[in-house]
Amino acid sequence: MRVPVAALVILLFPASPLPAAASNLLSAGEEWTLLSVPGRPVAEIVISDGRADIATKDAVRFAYRPVERNAAELAWRWRVRGDFTASDMTESGRDDRPLAIHLWLDSPAADDVLFGTLARLIGFPRVTHVLTYAWGGNLPPGTMFANPHFEQGAILVLQSATSSAGWLSERRDLTRDLERAFGGRVTIADIRHVAISTDLDDLGGMATAGIADLRANPSGE
Repeated sequence: MRVPVAALVILLFPASPLPAAASNLLSAGEEWTLLSVPGRPVAEIVISDGRADIATKDAVRFAYRPVERNAAELAWRWRVRGDFTASDMTESGRDDRPLAIHLWLDSPAADDVLFGTLARLIGFPRVTHVLTYAWGGNLPPGTMFANPHFEQGAILVLQSATSSAGWLSERRDLTRDLERAFGGRVTIADIRHVAISTDLDDLGGMATAGIADLRANPSGE
């Protein structure tokens, strides 16, 4: 029996399995922890069916979950609709933004932690550095600045308060963004959690927002 050459190639050199696509981090709702800020009105965050739906009016809230270390890329879709102020996010007490996605990192060499000694009281894990991707404010997309609430935090504006209300896609090179934010003091190996938040409790306002297809990819491919 003569075996076709193509069949011999398949037998001798079987195709390598395709890399599995990173799972949607919003598909496992039970893994997310909701956090409120003491003394502040509580916004609504509902995570189900592979997306997060946020409704806020003069309120604030966080949700977070563990994420694989060494994630090289973060990708997602998001949208925001509402009536809120194009705030100055560089100024503490006036830094409202309707939607943000955060990377929470823990570097063993760092002592300063997010919310300091209050962290345990309000349920936060140990977080030594924070990179925030923000939707809101009056600064142009691409602007990066220091987090006014946390010395070891950086905020990168991806969409301003006047951005389109439709679904927009994002894809971030985490190694590049962390280097820009922290100059090599932390790397993707220090990533511990991904968080989402809404914050309209300073200047007031209302918004409905959504995040979908949030994926931490092992490579930028």
